[in-house]
Amino acid sequence: MTKGKGTKDKQSLTAARAVASALAMQVAMSHFPELGLKIAIASGSARRFVVGDPQIHYLDTLAGATVSRTATGEHLANKGELLLDEATVKLLGTAVTISEWRVDSATSESFAVITHLAGTVPLAPLAEVPDLEPTQLQAWLHQSVYEREASFLTEFRPCVALFIRFAS
Repeated sequence: MTKGKGTKDKQSLTAARAVASALAMQVAMSHFPELGLKIAIASGSARRFVVGDPQIHYLDTLAGATVSRTATGEHLANKGELLLDEATVKLLGTAVTISEWRVDSATSESFAVITHLAGTVPLAPLAEVPDLEPTQLQAWLHQSVYEREASFLTEFRPCVALFIRFAS
């Protein structure tokens, strides 16, 4: 999903960065033919909710029509494909090469299958992340994970948020 706030130019740049990243992921995954990656990008606003009890566990949750469109696009995508919703295609205009359009029968939403992004996309500057105490992060992790990770504090563990679904 791309963020829905800001000027149209900023939204277009965000969408272009998302598409460039998605196409780069598809190229990287082509080296692993036994694995498949389907990507759907939807642009627009979404609501972020923090749910849970800080004494037990917090969950970061996204909701809204943009999230639903992303899920719909993912269902229409095949292995190795990148699909964009109509809002993202409008933001990018002629910068994307569309091989076909697909329509979801349940929602009537249209998605473009993208094969190319014209031009180069400038990298986004990395945001500065403030130092946090481990106790500030504890409410965001399940207690057993927090306790287990405490024994690996010197290890570097990168992570990325993904929507994953396993199917036969």
